[in-house]
Amino acid sequence: GLGRTGQVYAVTSDGYQFGNTVGAQTVRPDNPVLRRALVDHETGFGTYQDSSGKWLVASYRWLPRYQMALIIEEDEDEAYFEITRTGQLFGGVTALAVVVAVAGVLFFTRRITQPLEQLTDGVTRMAGGNLNLAVAIDQNNELGLLSKAFNSMARQLKELLSDLEEQVTKRTAQLAAINVIAATVSSNVNIDEALADSANLVRDRLGYYHVSVFLLDGSGNTALLRESTGEAGRRLKERGHRIELGSDSP
Repeated sequence: GLGRTGQVYAVTSDGYQFGNTVGAQTVRPDNPVLRRALVDHETGFGTYQDSSGKWLVASYRWLPRYQMALIIEEDEDEAYFEITRTGQLFGGVTALAVVVAVAGVLFFTRRITQPLEQLTDGVTRMAGGNLNLAVAIDQNNELGLLSKAFNSMARQLKELLSDLEEQVTKRTAQLAAINVIAATVSSNVNIDEALADSANLVRDRLGYYHVSVFLLDGSGNTALLRESTGEAGRRLKERGHRIELGSDSP
């Protein structure tokens, strides 16, 4: 649910990324947000540039019971893409309508000026945030077509903003759910209970049908099923289900 560039990872207090073998980590992860969590033991939200100069937005949380930092990050352009696109569209629509209104006052007669004033009033109300409007110009000419186009544009913009609000609400709910999961797991000192809580919370809060948690064995070549949801998951746990790394097994 975090988009194409989003990722979630945990880093231990000594700077190693959780889930990767220590020997393979020649360069430890490091960024300002991670330092706030690991060094200052903070929880919050911030932006930073990675080594390639790309700006990222991140939510971070210090997990004191596990001495780890949980980081959720995404490319800034992707995170704010819908908001930026909507702002550009809204600005372009407003500028176009103002130009049309000024041109009408300068070059057309009163019969044409009056409908343009109606359009200007509609644009003003739209700029003020009122998208529940329609401009009534009953003429079989360019102004009549323009009013229909304006009304259609107002409807489309309303639908776009409604869709954007829905996406923002969904994304906010996902981030809130992840924070709840992190808080619940960090408050549980029993690893088995923590894994069970994680699987169930991910399934329930993020809307997945089935969730399984695998941990690497001592050799680092096999992933052992430690927790799984549902009846099928229970049977897999009883059989001691495992997956060799690099295999195509489901």
